[in-house]
Amino acid sequence: MNKVYGVQFVLSDFEKGLWWDSDMEVKVEKKDRDLPMKGWGIKFAIMAGKLVRPVGKIYKKEFWCGGKGQFNPWRCPKENIWFTIRVPFIIMPFLSLAWDKYGFYIGAKPFTVTPGHAERYKNWIKDEEIGTEENPNEYLALSLSGRTSRTW
Repeated sequence: MNKVYGVQFVLSDFEKGLWWDSDMEVKVEKKDRDLPMKGWGIKFAIMAGKLVRPVGKIYKKEFWCGGKGQFNPWRCPKENIWFTIRVPFIIMPFLSLAWDKYGFYIGAKPFTVTPGHAERYKNWIKDEEIGTEENPNEYLALSLSGRTSRTW
């Protein structure tokens, strides 16, 4: 069983929706996911755990020019995965900034893998990296994103 550990600092004028997305979300009802497109926030964290990150074929033009999700390394077809980075243990920072309707994050972002996620990650995750519904495996992934919509 893999777990992610860390400490975080959050400062904001709203309770949730600091422009980071994560599979490690607290389950909330749909009505509670409607977040206001205003306010400001900052999140800084130091995360430790196993890094697993698929890498798409960045040497293909289509990778940089769209492709309708065909080159999203999290969901793309197996033939568009170049390789998967696996680091047994790493300590990395995470920074997320939000202002009004704009947001940005960079760093190590946690995600979980259960049998329910296996279909989504099947083109790059190993069978032994899939946890159970009761004890999901947690990993870190390198991520960089600008946002114009709030995610929970």
